[in-house]
Amino acid sequence: IGYDFTQLETVLQAIASHPSLTNKKTSKPIGLKLPPYFDVPHFQSAARIINKYKSTISYVATINTIGNALSIDYKTEMADIVPKGGYGGLSGSAVKYTALANVRRLHEFLDPEVKVIGVGGVSSGEDAFNMILCGASAVQVGTCHWTEGGKCFERISNELTSIMEEKGYKNIEEF
Repeated sequence: IGYDFTQLETVLQAIASHPSLTNKKTSKPIGLKLPPYFDVPHFQSAARIINKYKSTISYVATINTIGNALSIDYKTEMADIVPKGGYGGLSGSAVKYTALANVRRLHEFLDPEVKVIGVGGVSSGEDAFNMILCGASAVQVGTCHWTEGGKCFERISNELTSIMEEKGYKNIEEF
């Protein structure tokens, strides 16, 4: 629904009018994971709709994978991704700069009540710092966890803390 703005509005309207959400605020935040946008009018359209439902939608996570990617292992001469004939979503470091731009644009266009979660290519404290600098309230680590395991979280956190100390920041809100 992320690229069909009429459907996005229909779905958000249905969520916002759900009986469990009317007359009271839910104790659990509700968010959306958005696809990557590439043109300013798409950011503006998505943000305009999401802003209408800011009392229901607490956050957006951006970006989801960039679809229709194909990776070939030259040694085996076969696709790296087994299902769907080798086609799949591009993620990790390959999407980092698109993710940063999406975080920044959505941060610019969304009401401040709607938080932005930075997703895509976070594998170091510097990557996390850049996401937060672009407007992310939090970051998601996916591909790095897949390749490195759970130890990546402490490493990334320590690297981010070192960057903050080096720059004289006491908390994330300062940058």
